[in-house]
Amino acid sequence: MSKLSQPLLPYFAMIEPAMPLTDIFLIRDRKKKKHLPTLDVRQEFNGYQLHWSARQAPTIGDQSVLYAAVALAGMQKQILDTDTLHAHGQSLRAMLNLEGAITGQPVALVCGIWQDLAGAAKKGTQGGMSRKSLFGSLKRLAEITIWVKKNTEETSTRVLSFIYGNDKQFFIALNWRLTNAMLGNQFVRISLEERRNLTTDCSKALHARLSATLRPGATQRVGLDSLASHLWAGVPAPIALRKRRFTLRAALQELGELDQWDVSLDGAFSVVTRLSPDKNGE
Repeated sequence: MSKLSQPLLPYFAMIEPAMPLTDIFLIRDRKKKKHLPTLDVRQEFNGYQLHWSARQAPTIGDQSVLYAAVALAGMQKQILDTDTLHAHGQSLRAMLNLEGAITGQPVALVCGIWQDLAGAAKKGTQGGMSRKSLFGSLKRLAEITIWVKKNTEETSTRVLSFIYGNDKQFFIALNWRLTNAMLGNQFVRISLEERRNLTTDCSKALHARLSATLRPGATQRVGLDSLASHLWAGVPAPIALRKRRFTLRAALQELGELDQWDVSLDGAFSVVTRLSPDKNGE
C-alpha cells in the first residue's frame, strides 16, 4: 500500500461475538517460546456449544491479523458462493473444511497486497507487521477448527483459509460465522483505529474483550484478577500474579488515554466507561 492510500485503512471490524468473549487469544509469555501451548477451548454461547481446537494456540498478534482481515472483508464485500467462478474460490472454500449443514454457506473473500493487511493490523512506519509475521499468523489461524453443536446437529469449519498468489498478493476466505457477522448479523464492533494506537498485547486483548462487554455509554466495575483470568492462561504463582496485575494496570491506563474510554483504578478493581460518540462532540 502506498502512502497515498493510507487513509483507506479500515476503522473497525464487525466480529462474531463468541470470539472476543471466549478465551481463545491469550497473552503468551515471551520467555517461553519453546513451549507452544495448544488450543482446546469449549464454551456455550447463545444455545450453541462451541469447541475451538488447534495444535498451536493463537497469539494477540494473530488476533490483530484476523480482525484486520474481517475489516478489509467488510470494505470489499466480496462473497464466495458454492458456484463461485473466482480463480481461487473453490480452493479457498475447500480448505475451510466446511462440514455438516453449513457446507453450502457463502463465505467472505478478502484479497489485496500484504501491505493492506499489515497496515490494517498494526500501526507502524513501514506499513505495520512484516510479511513473515503475517504469514505465521495466517498459518496459525488457518489451523484452528471450530465445532458448533446445537441439540443433535454438529458442524465444523476452519476459522479461515488463505492462498498467496505471488510475492505481493494474498487471498483469504473467512468462515461462515465471521461472514455472517461481517454482513451485519449479530456482531461486536471492534475499533481498529483504537487498537492500532495501543502498544502492548495486554492493552489490545483488554480492548477487544471490553469492546464486546461494554456498549457505548456503559460503565463496568471489574476486578483485576477477574480480567486477568480472561487474558492469560492458567493459575499463576503469587509472583506471576503480581506481575500480571502490574501489566494489567498499565494496560488499563493506556486504554483510558483513548478518546472514547475513561478508566479509573481503585485498588484491586477498575471502573471502565465506554463513552458515547456524541459525548466527544462527534
